[in-house]
Amino acid sequence: MTSLTADSQDEMDARLAEYPAAVVWFSTPDCHVCHALRPKVEALLAEEFPRAALIAVDAAAHPEVAGQWVVTAAPTAVICLEGREGQRLSRSFGVDAVRQALARPYGLLFDD
Repeated sequence: MTSLTADSQDEMDARLAEYPAAVVWFSTPDCHVCHALRPKVEALLAEEFPRAALIAVDAAAHPEVAGQWVVTAAPTAVICLEGREGQRLSRSFGVDAVRQALARPYGLLFDD
């Protein structure tokens, strides 16, 4: 599992091109749920989806990126596979929802 940040859409495009499986994590500095849930999602990725990257975006500092992704709530996790959005989880979700959203497509993408 790799944890990265993206401060622009160009950086986001580069990160998504580099990692075929990614969770794009949109949060804001004042979102307590974001700060509590992110380490759990990172641990999930490290344990169960080691080839996936977590790409963090501070939606408050980079509203243009959040706007391009049509993110209106925090936290928002966008599951991307091969550079395309597969599923979006927003506001009220937990680690199990991320696991369920990622498990099948990740298994198909990385048929180990």
